[in-house]
Amino acid sequence: ATLVLTDVGLGCLGYAYFVEPYRLAVNRYDLRKKGWDPAFDGLRVALISDLHAGHHAVTAEMLRKIVARTNEEAVDAVFILGDHVSQARENGQRGVRMEPAEIAANLAGINSRYGVFVVLGNHDEWWEPAAVAAAFRRIGYRVLDGELAEIGLNSGQKLRILGLKDHTTIGIWKNYSDTARQLTGPTEGKGSLIALQHSPDVIGAITGPLAITSDPMILFAG
Repeated sequence: ATLVLTDVGLGCLGYAYFVEPYRLAVNRYDLRKKGWDPAFDGLRVALISDLHAGHHAVTAEMLRKIVARTNEEAVDAVFILGDHVSQARENGQRGVRMEPAEIAANLAGINSRYGVFVVLGNHDEWWEPAAVAAAFRRIGYRVLDGELAEIGLNSGQKLRILGLKDHTTIGIWKNYSDTARQLTGPTEGKGSLIALQHSPDVIGAITGPLAITSDPMILFAG
């Protein structure tokens, strides 16, 4: 089965640090996953990550352009994968270059069939994760900070969306895996799983001997 991925975003040292943040690019991929629920064959999703709003050219205007460009893709679901804020220091005080409420306000209005799902990144965790999460919830986006959601079809098939806590909170890998399995366990065997994370570094804590599901799973990370 096939899943269609659209990556809407900005570049992330050298050329990527000084040039690409000023460019908005869309990359498209077709993903094939063995065992993927055929009911969701052709599902189109968009990934947005590492905005670090307020840094370089990531202005309020740029955030609104990202919304518009994402909506042009007409996808089924949108996943925003963390590091929404950009930290800064002024007069020795720690802060952010753009407040979470302003970030969320300028990212409001993304449309998709099944909604917009948000996870937090390490910069969000280092700042005020509760404030970041609350800002996105106020605009109607689903924040999955260690939570499971489901996408359901009229025919009854369900696709599970697991938002994993950021990799900086892992601590002991087994404990992290056990917590995730507690979330997936009640719906095990009832559909494919999309896991959302800011960092791919969690892969060893959710697969192999520490696998969080025996169902087909795709990990999207920032």
